[in-house]
Amino acid sequence: TVLYDASIQYLPFAKGDGWPSITWPTEEQADTISHLEPTIIDYVLQSATQFVLGVKNIETEWDAYINELKAMGLDEYIKTQENIINCKK
Repeated sequence: TVLYDASIQYLPFAKGDGWPSITWPTEEQADTISHLEPTIIDYVLQSATQFVLGVKNIETEWDAYINELKAMGLDEYIKTQENIINCKK
């Protein structure tokens, strides 16, 4: 009941029925995601570990990290995911 009491104040802001809609990608969208996602995920996880362990300096290497993600196709990946969610081809 503590969680209920804390969250009831936000009920007026809730949209829909609370269940996510299910969307399916087109074949082209699925190909894009399956091509980009493994590389991006691996790089993010590897870099996160290196930043936490101090192998990479977050102050000096953050921009290089972001640039590498963009070079891997992060913008295309995000756009494709957004199009899937919004049911756009």
